[in-house]
Amino acid sequence: MQTQAQLTSAVLHSTREEKTNQRPSMASCSQHLLSAVAIFSVLAAAATATSIYTCYEGVGLPVDPLQGCHYYVTSQTCGFVPLLPIEVMKDRCCRELAAISSNCRCEGLRVFIDRAFPPSQSQGGGPPQPPLAPRCPTEVKRDFARTLALPGQCNLPTIHGGPYCVFP
Repeated sequence: MQTQAQLTSAVLHSTREEKTNQRPSMASCSQHLLSAVAIFSVLAAAATATSIYTCYEGVGLPVDPLQGCHYYVTSQTCGFVPLLPIEVMKDRCCRELAAISSNCRCEGLRVFIDRAFPPSQSQGGGPPQPPLAPRCPTEVKRDFARTLALPGQCNLPTIHGGPYCVFP
């Protein structure tokens, strides 16, 4: 007959053997690894999709984007004589637009247009006109500003794959 100590020792010894003999199978490890890779891929894709299309002031866009384009657009559409040569103003505007990633350029233009030339300005509201600038319709300035990515202006690629933006 076995003593209590011998029984306890036998149970502990057999439990240790069972634990060491219960290694995961190769198939089980492969399955866990594939699951982890799949989960990681989904998370990486979601993070990439979110970061590519996140375009608002402070994230993807500078705060108050394209300030250097205001006088260029106004001089081209309203006929006022600028203090700087047109090519200098255009170059400054295009450099500011080029500094925005191609995925965010159209949104940068939209933010610039809405802020610099709000539709309400044509009814007499909005920011003041540049000094000595004759009154000209806001829609003319808005329409010209929409062309800044085009080949005749800055010729910069956008999220649409070419140098153009689609505005509503």
